[in-house]
Amino acid sequence: MAFLQRVANGGRRIEREYAAGRGRVDIAIQYGGVWSIIEIKLVSRAGRERTVMQGIEQIARYRDLIDRGAASYMVVFDRTDAGRARTWEERLSWDVVDAPGGKVAVVGC
Repeated sequence: MAFLQRVANGGRRIEREYAAGRGRVDIAIQYGGVWSIIEIKLVSRAGRERTVMQGIEQIARYRDLIDRGAASYMVVFDRTDAGRARTWEERLSWDVVDAPGGKVAVVGC
């Protein structure tokens, strides 16, 4: 977040735990009049797919409340035993998925 704060300095806005309806966005950035939403997830016991689906549902709700045109990103950290056993090359990924209201970039770590 410190890196993003430096990017947003000088008339831009960064919100941490931005209240959006019943949930909270992890990070919402307004830069040049455009909103970007960043959701951070840890893979749960339910698995990566379920974690990603829950995150996409959250982002769709946040976009509806903040800005339907907002760029949306989700960073998914896999700290499970299986995830930790994989190499960094296997763990790191970047996917763009369809979601209600637009696409979401999903970064896997």
